[in-house]
Amino acid sequence: MEYDEDLGPISEECTTTIKHVISYQLSIGDVYSPMACSYAEEKEMPNFAIFFEDQAEVRRYHVKWFLKYLRNCKIIICLPVFQVPYLDKLENDEQVLQSSLKAEIDLTKILEDLQTAASQAIEIKFVQRYLIKQKRNSTYLECEITYQKQLEELREQHMREQQEQQIEEEQGPEQEVKETKEHGLEQERKERKERGQRRR
Repeated sequence: MEYDEDLGPISEECTTTIKHVISYQLSIGDVYSPMACSYAEEKEMPNFAIFFEDQAEVRRYHVKWFLKYLRNCKIIICLPVFQVPYLDKLENDEQVLQSSLKAEIDLTKILEDLQTAASQAIEIKFVQRYLIKQKRNSTYLECEITYQKQLEELREQHMREQQEQQIEEEQGPEQEVKETKEHGLEQERKERKERGQRRR
């Protein structure tokens, strides 16, 4: 991201929205980093864990960049406090991705607010480029969610097939015993019938 070094004053609306962007980026970055670490001990890190690891670093870079921008605009920096509660206590990969997507969409909305304010004031030309990159994150997470759903369906199908196979294996010997008994009874009936015919 680039901007002109010779910066004049920017509107209060843009300043407020930029501060929101900074705070939200900090919150997401603080959560993405431990989320990536939680997958570090697995034999093969999933792609989305690598995405979280990369984005945690990207968020820190963006925060520094926006702070520098505000300082160059001679803006007093006092950031609001943002928390992302739906990124806590996640039970499975799909929940992780769904919650991350929600966080990215919320950040995109804040950036769209900044773009609107910037367009009205004819300032902050870099916002459009930044917004495009942000939307790519959401698209990536949507693809990962679709993949995880398909993966879960395959797992469930495999489990069902294993259970059916196990039931068949357990029922197999019982069925053989039943057939043997039935065959024995049928043979006994035939023998009785033959003995009866001889007596006549």
